[in-house]
Amino acid sequence: MTDRVLLFFELHQPIRLKRLSSFSPTNLPRRFAETIDHDANRRILARVVERAYRTATRILLEATKEVPDFKFTMSIAGSLLRDLKELYPDVVELLATAASKEVLEPAAQTFYHSLAWLVDKEEFSEQVKAQAELVEELLGVKPKAAENTEFIYNNDIGCYASRPRLQCSPYGGR
Repeated sequence: MTDRVLLFFELHQPIRLKRLSSFSPTNLPRRFAETIDHDANRRILARVVERAYRTATRILLEATKEVPDFKFTMSIAGSLLRDLKELYPDVVELLATAASKEVLEPAAQTFYHSLAWLVDKEEFSEQVKAQAELVEELLGVKPKAAENTEFIYNNDIGCYASRPRLQCSPYGGR
């Protein structure tokens, strides 16, 4: 029996697209950027920040005062961290405070919370590296653990993520 529980939170905000009905056959978007619904993204992020990210982080920080060994892990998509830095720096400050007190262990993940592992291993590596660098820049802590999007895991992913220590090949195995 164990007396420890790991709380692992995965934070991400998907990019919302404009409804297809907002375009006419003669007014189709020419670039992907034109399909993004920036207003909806900002509106929903504001609501989620207030209801979840800011509030939950404060609650977790309070819990660390009452339970001395209480710690938690967060895997925060780089795209969300970037948006928080721009729009809600107070939330980044809360996360940095938790990391500096060593009660928050930030985990590495893909920058866009993507399924890059399933498509392109180099893209996967680049995204994890970019997210880890942003975590270190904003929270002051280099991630020691990693999590793949939606906790997708197999031994190839584990071996790949542990490189270069185990000298895995880029596609799993040794």
